[in-house]
Order: sequence, then structure tokens, then C-alpha cells
Amino acid sequence: MSHFEWVNLTHNSFGLMEGRRRERRNQTIATTLERMIGKAVSSQYARRIY
Repeated sequence: MSHFEWVNLTHNSFGLMEGRRRERRNQTIATTLERMIGKAVSSQYARRIY
């Protein structure tokens, strides 16, 4: 593990990192769904997902 990786891990709470990971995952799901159906996800559902 490099110095920079260690600094990043020790200065971020695991809850914050998990929240960011979940947000990226949900955004990927929504983007994939939009591409599959050819329409944008409505803002009503986007707020629930993100």
C-alpha cells in the first residue's frame, strides 16, 4: 500500500466511502437503464436512486 492510499484510507470514514460507492453504483444502474429503454429516468425516480 502506498503512502497516498494509506492517507486516503485513514482520513475518510468507512461510512462516507460506502455512501460514495453506493451512489456511484446507483448512478451506473440508472444510466444503464436509460440506455436500455432509450429514455431518461424521471427526476422523481432519480432522487430515490441517487
